[in-house]
Amino acid sequence: MKTAFVVSLIASLALASPHGPGDSPKAVPAARTKTNPKGAAFVANFPPTAKIQGSVLASTAPSGQGVLFSIKISGLPATGGPFMYHVHDQPVPASGACADAKAHLDPWARGEVPACNASDKDSCQVGDLSGKYGNITTSGAVEKSFIDLYSSLAPGDEAYIANRSVVVHTSDKTRIGCANFLPLKI
Repeated sequence: MKTAFVVSLIASLALASPHGPGDSPKAVPAARTKTNPKGAAFVANFPPTAKIQGSVLASTAPSGQGVLFSIKISGLPATGGPFMYHVHDQPVPASGACADAKAHLDPWARGEVPACNASDKDSCQVGDLSGKYGNITTSGAVEKSFIDLYSSLAPGDEAYIANRSVVVHTSDKTRIGCANFLPLKI
């Protein structure tokens, strides 16, 4: 009798959940970064052996709030777009294996489903730059800049991008280029 009651209770709680099977509740919204150190800068240079060339520069935004990303990439293939780009949680190892950069930087456990909504950036993964600021829709070369209010250059911050990597993907999520963020030496 007790077992039937417990099973019934668990089933009713599961049915009352607003989340479907496999869904997770909306994670805590990403925090805006307000105290990036003045003059901090990191650059991710794609290695000469990569399919794509160029760099992603991440520097403290003029206001100190967020990170100014400046992306310059060439060699994007004629097929496979639109191309996505993300800050990944781990650095690329010496072997250059982009798969070892693991998943997107996601300190608030948002996950990838549902897809990022660019009009609600604080609900997106911190590392999902293309979700927040648009995929690269052209082949060949691209240059774009934007300020991401959720990335950090402050050591100890959960959204700190140093010691992490940037990865460029084709539309089917194949990783075609990756590079580590390293301190910019001036």
